[in-house]
Amino acid sequence: MNLEDNVAKIKEKIKNSFHKRLVRLGIRDDQIKARDEKNPDFKKAQAAIEAILEDEESFEEAREEYLDEVSFTLFNRIAGIKVMESEKRKLMSEIIQIRAQHGDKSFAHNVWLEENPSQRSETLEGLDSFIRAKFNELSDELPLYSKNNPYDLLPEVHDLKDIINLFNQEISLDDWEKDDILGWLYEAYNKKDY
Repeated sequence: MNLEDNVAKIKEKIKNSFHKRLVRLGIRDDQIKARDEKNPDFKKAQAAIEAILEDEESFEEAREEYLDEVSFTLFNRIAGIKVMESEKRKLMSEIIQIRAQHGDKSFAHNVWLEENPSQRSETLEGLDSFIRAKFNELSDELPLYSKNNPYDLLPEVHDLKDIINLFNQEISLDDWEKDDILGWLYEAYNKKDY
């Protein structure tokens, strides 16, 4: 497979994961029927969709646009980390890169678990909380990672693990080292099928 095909596979997984997450929150294809109106993720998604709805003709179009934006945001967040943690750049410890010597987790996840031992008993050892914590740390310097971003949402933890695995398996370590990888990823992600 080439980079375009690999990115398309990752994109599809992210979008499907967020579709399932929205349904679980009560945001279906054609209506909003909250399971828990106080859930902060529900409230944020609902507010973003309602803001989009001001410019769209239908709820379905607004939901689809939100789904596109939240998917693209997560793709960019993970790709950005992969570039920053690459062997060539070493701007941070490995957050996304999973290695067997770290128990099929990243180095940073293991360090975080030492600091947060109660998370070891959580699903996938608190992977979603770990990623959220790392995004929050990065948001001080990079607004893309801010929890105030209207498209700040994570998929369910098992889907998040699958997405991270795809980033590690479908795009080679050599590709992550290339100076223009973000441009190639962006182009592949936004490629239209005519």
